[in-house]
Amino acid sequence: GVSGTTPDAAASRGAPHEGFLATLALVFARPGLRRLVLESCAVQGVEKLLKPYIPVFLALAGLPVVLELSQAGGGLHDAAARLPARSVLWIAVVVACLHLFSALGSRQAHRIAALEAPGARVPGRLWTGVFVMISLQVIGVITGSLAPAAVGFVGFAFLFNAWRPAFLTRFDVDTPPDRQATILSIESQANTAFSAILAPVGGALVDQWGLPAIFLLCLVVVGTLFGLRDPENA
Repeated sequence: GVSGTTPDAAASRGAPHEGFLATLALVFARPGLRRLVLESCAVQGVEKLLKPYIPVFLALAGLPVVLELSQAGGGLHDAAARLPARSVLWIAVVVACLHLFSALGSRQAHRIAALEAPGARVPGRLWTGVFVMISLQVIGVITGSLAPAAVGFVGFAFLFNAWRPAFLTRFDVDTPPDRQATILSIESQANTAFSAILAPVGGALVDQWGLPAIFLLCLVVVGTLFGLRDPENA
């Protein structure tokens, strides 16, 4: 019998597959692209991991006050009703600042992206800020102090929303125009895979060692990437 498949048709079907593999190899071969994908996985993975635990910590921050009042008599219900207005106000302020500074980070992101000239160290500054903010979160959660944790939460929210546009600017510079869609897809899938691994690991650590473990894990992830040599500034 005569096959209805011509060599050209077979080659055209194989071309997208080969193109994807070639692009994947390009990501691993270019230090700048590899760094961007790793950076994206770390930042977005940490943000997804921490987000559900922030309200947990804020709730726990007010719990000692409630328990102290409940021991004076009247039970937890009455204690919650007598929770000092200052404690409630602090928690409300932190939540409001999280939303406010997230929006502010997005609004100011174009200025940060505009600094992405050759030799600019915006990525280094952003990563220093992220590392400091998560360190403050760790200090606050371990010591049970709301103030450093709140600064860390709000600061990280601002930096996260400012980071993405700066990231895309660097991405445009380092990526061949005809490969950008494919590399963005690879970056997205890498984020999903990393988050799928990080989430159960973080949950297991919390079950074993308590809430501070999840923040320490995030600090290790960010610190590991922060310590890697940036090929652009090597």
